[in-house]
Formats: sequence, structure tokens, C-alpha cells
Amino acid sequence: QAKALLGAYILVQMGALETQTLRGTSRGEPQASETHSGLLQSSSQKHRTAELDSYLERQRVESIARRQLVSGHPQEAQELFQELYNKDSSSPDIMAYLAMATLMSNPKRNINRAFTLAKKAVGSDPKNAIAHATMSRCFDATNKESSAANHRQRAIELSGNNRDWQTEIIALLNVGIRTTSPAVLKQEGTPLPGIFLGLATMGALF
Repeated sequence: QAKALLGAYILVQMGALETQTLRGTSRGEPQASETHSGLLQSSSQKHRTAELDSYLERQRVESIARRQLVSGHPQEAQELFQELYNKDSSSPDIMAYLAMATLMSNPKRNINRAFTLAKKAVGSDPKNAIAHATMSRCFDATNKESSAANHRQRAIELSGNNRDWQTEIIALLNVGIRTTSPAVLKQEGTPLPGIFLGLATMGALF
């Protein structure tokens, strides 16, 4: 009888030990579902970080290109805007800026492509000030003064709620304006002069 009691006691103790072991395992080691969830969260975080880095890089490149454009260096600006357009061809801003830089780089050679991009930008966003400014420059390049004036006025009106933005729009409407006159259009590759408006106030934009 003593042996039977001892055997029963040993079995009870073994069962308790097994129970404790199982509990410790469940608490100390993550289950497969928990591990999978953690991997998904890590992957999602990395994806969001990559998207943020990509966005910040686009903003940096756009800022440089805008500064080059208003300071009278359209060829350099065109290259950067083309790079941005290749990555995102649906942005009305990028389309309009690329059209402006394309036109200013060489009015005679690039007028058709500039017009196409500018009209596409206006069609995509009718209230986009830079798109209307670009259309104004395109019409000015073809000596259509009435249409140029309409789009010029629209661009200024649409940017009226932001003084810095309107300053940039006005600068782009005037930078190198002489190169888009009919007489100069006959001279391919004429270099662009500096802008007529002072750019001291443009620093806040960049």
C-alpha cells in the first residue's frame, strides 16, 4: 500500500511539473501567429519609412528645380523636372513646371511640347496657378496676347491667398520674358537674361 501511495504521489508531482513547464513555454516563447504579426508590423513600418524618404527626396529635388527656374537657369530645371515627371506623370504641378522650363529652355524648338504639357496640366487641375502661368507664357510665345493675358490674370488670382506663392508666380510670368517675343523666337538657342523682378523675397519659398 505504501508503494502504491508513493507511486501515486510521484505521478501527481510529474503532472504538476509538466503543467508548469507548459505554462512557462506559453509565456516565454511567442506563438507562430504572434511572430507572423510582428513581422508584418516591421515590414509595414519599413514601407512607411521608405515612402517618407521618397517623398522628402522629391520635395528636395522640386525645390532645387524651382529655384533654378526662377533664377534664369531653365535647362538645369528642365532636367530635374523631367526626372520628377518620369516618376510621377500625374502631378499637375510637375507637368506645369516642366512645361515652363521646357519652353524657356528653347522657345522655338520646344513650343509644341510645352503647350501639350501646359494644356494637360490645366485640364487636370483648372485651379492650378502654375499651370495657368505656363499657359500664359505659351500663348505669349505665339503672340496670342489676349489668351496670354487671360491666363496671366487667372494665375495671379488663383495664387492670391498666398503672398509667397503669388510672388513666385509673378516671377515666372516675367523671367526671361523677352526670349518669348516673336522676334526672338526666330533665334534658336538665345540665352535667357536674368529675371526682371528682384528675387530677394523668394528665399522664403525655399
